[in-house]
Amino acid sequence: MLRTLLILRAHHPPQTALRISFLSPKVNPAVQRPLEATFTDLRTEYPDVTWRLAINYDFVDAIVKPTLEKAGDVADSSELFVRSAKLLETAGYTLVPPTPPNGQPPPPPPNGPTECRIQPFVRGLMRTLLVDSPGLISEAGKRDLQDLEYCKSRIGLHISWPLIRRIELGRKGKDGRRDRYYARRYGEFYVCNDWWKQHHRANAQALLDYVEDLIRRNSALEDALRPHAQAFRDYLEGNRP
Repeated sequence: MLRTLLILRAHHPPQTALRISFLSPKVNPAVQRPLEATFTDLRTEYPDVTWRLAINYDFVDAIVKPTLEKAGDVADSSELFVRSAKLLETAGYTLVPPTPPNGQPPPPPPNGPTECRIQPFVRGLMRTLLVDSPGLISEAGKRDLQDLEYCKSRIGLHISWPLIRRIELGRKGKDGRRDRYYARRYGEFYVCNDWWKQHHRANAQALLDYVEDLIRRNSALEDALRPHAQAFRDYLEGNRP
């Protein structure tokens, strides 16, 4: 990364805005944490440079999905990846499912409470709040979501870990043995992946109340958050005991 920075600065005027990326579809968890720590240091040491780290799941969002979306507009199929994608499409395969607009979560499956899980709705809401429209909640609001006591007593969630955690703190729980957060990064945060089935309804109701409270306090948020509120209502309606 530093060598790239030196080369770019040697060939471009000082005022040029630089963007340097590290991209990899597969990074071992043992390497991921020190790599993320390195990028945290780079952003601190060289704040005038945009440092982009896209690995594992982020690589799919940053590289694979945009490439596949544009593949249909590419007439030249000599590029092997695009050619392979087109061949698979003709056989009826979809490599990457489309991302719902505005981070809206997918509709709940129709198979009842035994198969309908809350996790996709949590991830959809967090994507909207932390990635697609990070200005929807304040920095104080983000700090609250990193506080387990706030998540439990104020929001009413039945969880053992804060809803979100800064990426530099890693993904493992206090025991250091299990990852309690999804590998995909949501902006500067990880999102809790530890959701017990017996608490799904209660957590869905708590998150619905949380979203509706955000809308009540600021009606300008309604357009972005209304789909999530409706998704949690539909979830609750479809999972009546």
